[in-house]
Amino acid sequence: MQDLIKIKDAVIGNEEQPTVDARELWVALKSKRDFSTWIKDRLVDFEEDKDFSPNLAKSSLGRPAIEYILTLDTAKHLAMLERNEQGRKIRQYFIEVEKAYRKQANTDPVL
Repeated sequence: MQDLIKIKDAVIGNEEQPTVDARELWVALKSKRDFSTWIKDRLVDFEEDKDFSPNLAKSSLGRPAIEYILTLDTAKHLAMLERNEQGRKIRQYFIEVEKAYRKQANTDPVL
């Protein structure tokens, strides 16, 4: 499976889970909108510390910037909102990633 977007485990709302960097998702979706406008519009119906986590970071110009970590489910929802071929490819990619996570969880020995 080709990695379109990096999936990494991170803690959101006291729960470690697979997550996606929102900016990477935005780039992969090839959105023509400015990132800060796009992410603010997209996260309106989602809950902080449940669906996403904002992190203060430095921009390339040294100014503070807010970066967002999304749960895998939230990333899938955002990809569904992009009604184009790239959005479809990313949705399919997320489905395959989720299948791999489930398969791994089912084969891990119970301690």
